[in-house]
This record gives sequence, C-alpha cells and structure tokens, in this order.
Amino acid sequence: MPDVKPQNVQDRIPAAFWVLVKIASGLAFMHFANKIIVKEGYAAMVPPHAASLCIAVCTTNDPKKMGLGYLSAGAAAYGVLQAVGDGFMPDFGGSRALVVAAAVAAMILTDSMHPPAAAYAMTLVDAAPMKALGPKFILYPGFLGVCIVYVAALIGNNVHSLLTTGKVKLD
Repeated sequence: MPDVKPQNVQDRIPAAFWVLVKIASGLAFMHFANKIIVKEGYAAMVPPHAASLCIAVCTTNDPKKMGLGYLSAGAAAYGVLQAVGDGFMPDFGGSRALVVAAAVAAMILTDSMHPPAAAYAMTLVDAAPMKALGPKFILYPGFLGVCIVYVAALIGNNVHSLLTTGKVKLD
C-alpha cells in the first residue's frame, strides 16, 4: 500500500478496490487453509485474524511482530487464566481485564505490539473451545492463524504489485 494518501475520493477508488480484492481473497485463502487444518484436529482462524489481515494488507508491517505478538499474548493470557481462573471479580470483568492487560504487557516486553493479539487473548476467557485447548492455545489458532494471515497478505500484496508495477517484493 503506498504511503501517499490521495486527497479526493476518486483517487482512492483504485486503492479501495485493491484492498477489497486482497482482503476478500486473503480471507478466502485463510478459510480454505483452516478447512484443511481442521481435518487434522487443529484450528487456525479466529475473528482477530481478520484485523491482522487488514493490518498486513494495508500497512507496512513486521511479520515477526505479528507472530511474536500472538505467541506472547497467548502465553500471558494462558498464564494469567491459570493463576486467577475465569471467575476473578466477575462483576467487573476481572479475568478479561487481567488477561488483556497481561497480553499487552507481554507484547510490550517482547517489542511485538499487535492489537489484534490482545483481542485474541480475550477469547481464552470468553470461548469454551479456546479454554479446552489448554496450553495449545498459545500456538493455535492464534500463532498458526497469523502465519496463514501473513502468507495471504504476501500473496495478495505481490499479485497487486506485479499487476500494477510489474515487480514482486518479497518482504
């Protein structure tokens, strides 16, 4: 995505079109990959991955930070939930608050801030299937899914670049 932002709506139409194509095809690719992975007993797709795909397609991003963000957020969330349980201060959303705060703190410590990973951490408190994963929650669907997000964004961004400039940029 170019860093120069068009000033009027007409100039934004091509950029909006390409974002639409890349996000839609990226989510379709993620869905396809997830269907294959689910057959093996894993999962690789949660709602925060849609936000991660938007970031990967629409900004210059560091895939290491995305991956490490999900890993550190998942580990922190799992550790906090094991320590306090999911019923901590229920009238104030205590478990949710601690899990997200710990995920953000872990991402700060690892220099891997990726806000969708904080939302992913909250799924551990709110979704029974996530709790059932136990420590596997650290690796999937979060980290595994964001790896697929990165591949989808890389393909979409390079197809776009190839069609519009004739060049491929593998980063």
